[in-house]
Amino acid sequence: MIRSARTFVALLAVSCLLTGVSTAAAAPAFTAPRISLSVSAQVGSQTKIVARGSVTPASSRGRVVLQLHKAKGWRELGTGPVRRGKFKITHALSAGVRAARVRALLFEGRRRIATSSVRTVRVQRKKPAPTPAPPIAPFPPAPVENPLSEASLMATVQQYSALPNHLSGTANSAAALGEITGRLAAAGLRLGEQAFTYPGFLPTQVALSAGPTPVPAAAIAPLVYSGITPEGGVTAELFDGGNGAYDKSEVAGKIVVVSIAYQNNSKGVNLESAIELAVEGGAKGLVAVTQGVGDYPKWQDSNARDGTGPLPVLMVGKVSGATVIAAAEAEENGNLVLRASTATACDRDVWGELEGAEPGRRVFVGVPASSFTPSASEHGSGVAILLGLARHYAEMPKSQRPETLIFIAVGGHEVGWLGLQALMSGSHASWFTEADAYVHLGSSLGAPTAEEEPSGAIKTSPVPDPTGRLHDSENPLLEPSIGDDFAAAGVPTPNTSPFVASGGEQTYAYAAGVPIASFSGSSLYFHTAGDLPSTLSPTILTEDAEAFRRSVDTITALPPGQLRAENSVAAQHGTEINAAKRAPTNPTLGSGGSLGSGGVGGPPATPVGQCP
Repeated sequence: MIRSARTFVALLAVSCLLTGVSTAAAAPAFTAPRISLSVSAQVGSQTKIVARGSVTPASSRGRVVLQLHKAKGWRELGTGPVRRGKFKITHALSAGVRAARVRALLFEGRRRIATSSVRTVRVQRKKPAPTPAPPIAPFPPAPVENPLSEASLMATVQQYSALPNHLSGTANSAAALGEITGRLAAAGLRLGEQAFTYPGFLPTQVALSAGPTPVPAAAIAPLVYSGITPEGGVTAELFDGGNGAYDKSEVAGKIVVVSIAYQNNSKGVNLESAIELAVEGGAKGLVAVTQGVGDYPKWQDSNARDGTGPLPVLMVGKVSGATVIAAAEAEENGNLVLRASTATACDRDVWGELEGAEPGRRVFVGVPASSFTPSASEHGSGVAILLGLARHYAEMPKSQRPETLIFIAVGGHEVGWLGLQALMSGSHASWFTEADAYVHLGSSLGAPTAEEEPSGAIKTSPVPDPTGRLHDSENPLLEPSIGDDFAAAGVPTPNTSPFVASGGEQTYAYAAGVPIASFSGSSLYFHTAGDLPSTLSPTILTEDAEAFRRSVDTITALPPGQLRAENSVAAQHGTEINAAKRAPTNPTLGSGGSLGSGGVGGPPATPVGQCP
């Protein structure tokens, strides 16, 4: 299971809390080893717990302490050395213990450097044979938790979104990926991963004041890769740029302030062109007052491929932003601070492989795993469905799985959709591009329709957010069938051809000719720190999970080669689109407008053996 909020306390203390403003340098990138743990019970005259595991990267140093969870906390059971990256600890359990929750801690000297996931071992002691009795009707077997049930899915969402962000290349992202692989391994899948490096941008200090008034930390979000200020920031006259259409000749040496509305709660209207004008005009910075929900600033995906641009940009929530706009109208001075580390960053794609009756045939089921925020609906719901589907199919006999299924969580989403492209440019390229299909669990699964009323109250309706769209390949075996599967699950969803639009990493699969079945959408809290589990509809989430289960069954039931044979139209369309233009851009380097296209596309992230 992904860790609960309590489990992540140690990680939260050292992670870069991007949803707030830090006035001190961020902690260095997390490089601690990872420790895995498996436990079993040996029942005899004395019951023993046997703990085995490994340390990655392999190390011959350190010692491992095995702890047992009791009512008042954790108690040490035993300790043992690490030899060639492996360890084994055996400890006798007290009589009467039926189940034990344990974890392993890795120490160097007195310093704890890694903690494993919590594992539960159940003890089944042999009982004396009962006195023969007349036969009776057997009790039904104990119910087994349905991995696609409302309770199971929401528990995963809760644990994923306990972190304030999952920013690519940080300790939080590594923690989330580690929990995902732990869950896949526990379901019996064979694990794999592809690490990749790319230009980094880790904010270390963010602040804004308008005249004498500082803007609250929680109301500010940096536009990553936009630019970096000197120590102390830049102080300049605030220029009122309206809704983003202004005269660039008036902004030299000033901080431009613009008010940005959002289309479908996701795309900033005039945001990219306003930034390009500010760069051309020689502005010192830009503040975008985002017209989102409450005082939450809207985070904005960017493109890491060509590094950092020349114009520091901050996004500000609309309530606090009203003060900034008023100061700009009065031509007051402001101070803008955006400091960041630009050291090379590393993230990973991770997956679990479940072999089918025909091992050579493959279907990928994928979800983005990284994000700026708690991301309960943006990605947490997709992660929950991915892990639920993995367990669902792992519980089936192999003979009932026609194809091999690969469940993959991709990194680098919010910094340019890097992960899937990195996989396709490395040694696993043909393994992916020759697959029968790619099923994409995109943003805002389980999100209900919600709107903010003038009073600030939130009105929610028990129907899916209307922005949700299927993006299924123009393939006669996919277009009607996947739509029928969603309708049968209770969530009828319109389909927009991927040749027309596609909002996620699946664009790269489509461009490569891979048949795709995908979903993408938005929500009222999209790209904000308010994207919490309480904003989801458990009922809609469960229906979405059922829709994807039906979709996977539909695809894997097709005869070998048939889906590819019918994909010629979609494959041709794929060659005619430019996936880079659909991916996030860096407008400070040019988004295809007046500044050119310097921030569009760029070299793919570099596949490497593993992250440092």
